Amino acid sequence: MNTRPVPPAVVPAIGDNAQRWLRFLSRWSIPTALAYLGLMVLFVTLVLPAGSGSLPEEFLELDVAGIAPGLYRLTIVFDVLAWLGIGGLLLAWGTALRHHAPTRATFISASSAAALIGFLGACLRLSATPELASRYLSTPASDRPALLEAYRELLNLINVTFSAGGLLANAGLLLVTIVTWRGVLPRWVGLLLGLGSGLGIIKAALLLVAGVDLGPLALLGAILLTAGFAGTASSLWRTTTTGGQVNPTTAH
Repeated sequence: MNTRPVPPAVVPAIGDNAQRWLRFLSRWSIPTALAYLGLMVLFVTLVLPAGSGSLPEEFLELDVAGIAPGLYRLTIVFDVLAWLGIGGLLLAWGTALRHHAPTRATFISASSAAALIGFLGACLRLSATPELASRYLSTPASDRPALLEAYRELLNLINVTFSAGGLLANAGLLLVTIVTWRGVLPRWVGLLLGLGSGLGIIKAALLLVAGVDLGPLALLGAILLTAGFAGTASSLWRTTTTGGQVNPTTAH
């Protein structure tokens, strides 16, 4: 019995459920990009210049949190939102791609949990740093070294959570880039996401293994990811709102 072949254009490239998740991604990518952008702009233009210079560079955030606690809290709120945004993106990507690359999609979804580690670190940064700064300013000079040591321990804990969460979350984003390299996202968007997540992995690994903090590398990676998230929003919005079908040709 002969069956008439179905023209390729009639076969959906990706399921309706996945299309809905891609539509969600086109929207969720926008606040994530804005959270990254807000964090970078506020930190570079307001937090860094606000330091009094009375403390060593490693205590910059403690200094600023004491001088301008409202400004500092506003800045770190964007850090909290950025981690939430990354977690949502990874979970949505893993769900959208699970029928086309099940093994890799499972890892992508699992890596969204790593964003919770960074989220906890950002919450510590938001709540504990201003508290220590307030206590530092109201404490006699003879007792301040103990508070500085307490802040140093807090900073180490925050850096560990950021590095561990960032390492796994960026690995998930890099895997998203690999799976969607052809068909789902334009290559220029994939390049931005791939380079940004790759720099994030390098920065996090160096801090965890060698204790080396490459701040400028993290800033460059964040800029690339911000542009990549904006590109993701733009490209998926055009695809999902015009009735087009996404064809993840390399997702298998």
